[in-house]
Amino acid sequence: MQYRAGIVWAGRDDLFCSTDSGKTWQSSGNFNTISDIAFFDQLNGLVSTQKDGLFHTSDGGNTWQNVIPKGAFWKVGFNSSASVMYALDPSGIFYTSVDRGVTWTPKNIINKNDCRSFAVAKDGTIYVQTSIISSNPYLGSVLSSNDLGASWTPMSGTVDGDSYTLAADSCDPKRLYLVDEQIYEPTDNIGKLYLSTDGGASWTITDSHPKHFYSGSLATTNDAVFVGTIDGSVGTLRSTDRGQTWQSIGGPAVSPDSRNITAINANIVFGMDGNGSIWRTTNGGGDSVSMGASGFIYSESPQALFLADTLNLCDTPGLDTVSIAASACIWPNITSEQVTGPAANDYQIIHHISVSAPFSPIDSAIVSFAPSDTGLRSANYELTLDDGTVISIPLAGFGSASHEFTLSSNSTNEKIDTIGGMVAVPITVDGLVHAETIELVLHYPLPDLEYDSSVDLAGTRVDIPGEQWQGRSKLRIAGAMSGAVAAYSRFNVFSDTDYDPQVTFDSMSIPTALTPCEYLLPPKATSTIYPLQGCGIQMLSSWVHLGQRPLFTIRPNPSDGTIAITSSMNEGDVSIEVYDMLGAVCARAGLNIGNDAPAMLSLPLKNGIYYLRLVSQSGETDYPIVIER
Repeated sequence: MQYRAGIVWAGRDDLFCSTDSGKTWQSSGNFNTISDIAFFDQLNGLVSTQKDGLFHTSDGGNTWQNVIPKGAFWKVGFNSSASVMYALDPSGIFYTSVDRGVTWTPKNIINKNDCRSFAVAKDGTIYVQTSIISSNPYLGSVLSSNDLGASWTPMSGTVDGDSYTLAADSCDPKRLYLVDEQIYEPTDNIGKLYLSTDGGASWTITDSHPKHFYSGSLATTNDAVFVGTIDGSVGTLRSTDRGQTWQSIGGPAVSPDSRNITAINANIVFGMDGNGSIWRTTNGGGDSVSMGASGFIYSESPQALFLADTLNLCDTPGLDTVSIAASACIWPNITSEQVTGPAANDYQIIHHISVSAPFSPIDSAIVSFAPSDTGLRSANYELTLDDGTVISIPLAGFGSASHEFTLSSNSTNEKIDTIGGMVAVPITVDGLVHAETIELVLHYPLPDLEYDSSVDLAGTRVDIPGEQWQGRSKLRIAGAMSGAVAAYSRFNVFSDTDYDPQVTFDSMSIPTALTPCEYLLPPKATSTIYPLQGCGIQMLSSWVHLGQRPLFTIRPNPSDGTIAITSSMNEGDVSIEVYDMLGAVCARAGLNIGNDAPAMLSLPLKNGIYYLRLVSQSGETDYPIVIER
């Protein structure tokens, strides 16, 4: 089989051609066991047979001339024009014609040893694959000619002798491909694909399989290299990196020692099976390769950016990288690199592929994403080449608004019936997307509240060790759920002062949030605690809480009968009795004595020494006083 100038040619005994990529076929002659087909253009072609020699057409296959009437020929081809033709017989005779097949010049290049294939490189160099029949093991090599086959130079690299097809790269004149099928004259029963990058001076095995795997068919295009196999589960192998690696693209099993595959490009491939049926794929066997107009092949990884990225509107921009691997005969230039699409302003190229320079085999670009709105932010990264290729990669980041997080804390609003009784202040959170760990700082006043601890619903203490200060404690609550009490802060409540103490929670953070601004955090939450109230409660609380009793002061002493009584605590109503030295009551009075607020009292007493007994909610206290008028 062969493709040339828009026409596909195929045949075994009967030759057929297709001008519409294999949709329809027309007969173009009958031959006795076709071994190879070669066309220079739509009109000029050669067919070699295994018995009846060589045939030439100059009218697109309408008529054929038997230019070498008898003999077996394995391979035919053209060089730089339709006038220069080559044919190879298996005994090592290489035929050259420079007058469109009118005359032929034979050249014995290997002295009756085995020759099965040749290839004409892009620069016109001819390479012939030869095998030495008497060698053990059965080995082969390549000869090259730069003078239309007049003289030949042996290349130093060796390969297995049972190799059937040699091909030259469509771009690099020194790059050669060789198929060793190991079927009829095996060396080690391991078929191999060989690659040479120096015109046959050395060879590398890039793929291998046990005997009875490769068919010997090989085809090259600007975009890819193809090898046929006799394994129907594998079909055709394709390389898009110029023979370094291979992968199956399916297709038919091809007969051994045949040249029954050809290709238009990396995606449109033809193969003929052992029954003579012709197969075609237009999408690379289901694994299409992206191509440019110049034979530029590329693959991008990943095929879309930011697919798994959800960013808050206030987040630091996210970064993603696209790598583009490519191959080409003629490397196109980059003409532009841009972001297009509805949300193009949300993306920025921060590392560009070099613009106005030839594309390289592997290059990459880095794109940043900062959403300006919520939801899917669709755009495309586009790289335009001067061969008309546009590489377009979807940008599919997702924008998300911050969740409003609320914190509340309310006292139980139950009066404490015991001085020093415990209150548990609940910490309730709302607005969490899922269970989170939250951190916050608890503030509380010291005079009336004695801090015990903060605990979660399981009773586990949530105070962070080493993070407690006077009037403060830092808390870490794990597994907080939205709309539920996350923990309790527990206090022993006293009534040492006359105001209602407030507990405050602030400095909120959520260390388990997906992004720093996933939540809008509240400034603070406050809870008011209502201690026990009543007559004498404040003084009694100080006595119970701090062990303090009121300290009375009487001034002046000695006195002329008028005195000022003060207390270190708010005593309220105080009963006063005055006794002389014999214990007789001399006077009685009642005063309201506040904290450090003097209460005046006039005593109608004669000079002498007396005792004042002060009876208050905190008990009885006697004080001596001297009256001097």
